[in-house]
Amino acid sequence: MSYEENPIKYVCLSDLHLGEEGSILNEKNEDGFAASHVMNNLAKCLKSLFAGDTTSKETRPILILNGDIMDLALGQFEDATTMFESFMALIMRKGEEIFNDTIIFIPGNHDHLERAHEPMPE
Repeated sequence: MSYEENPIKYVCLSDLHLGEEGSILNEKNEDGFAASHVMNNLAKCLKSLFAGDTTSKETRPILILNGDIMDLALGQFEDATTMFESFMALIMRKGEEIFNDTIIFIPGNHDHLERAHEPMPE
């Protein structure tokens, strides 16, 4: 069955933990974190899923980011946001967008800004 016959309407990703030091999606360098070969290959894989007509935003699937996309609970804020921006640049590069402009973000327990870096209760 081809993409045209059965188009994908939604893609759900979770638990990427972008910015977490042990994540295979991050690559540590002298400037902090950068996209690893695994993150680049994930983006290539997502692009290959939509070999059909995804030129119009109406035909592109909606991306659902379902929890723990960034790791603000254990990682550093700057690392998590940098890696999130890197990931979004790979999948939503202007003129090469994989997904619809509508992106649904459901925060997980590692995504909550107000809880990140709070001291642990004694």
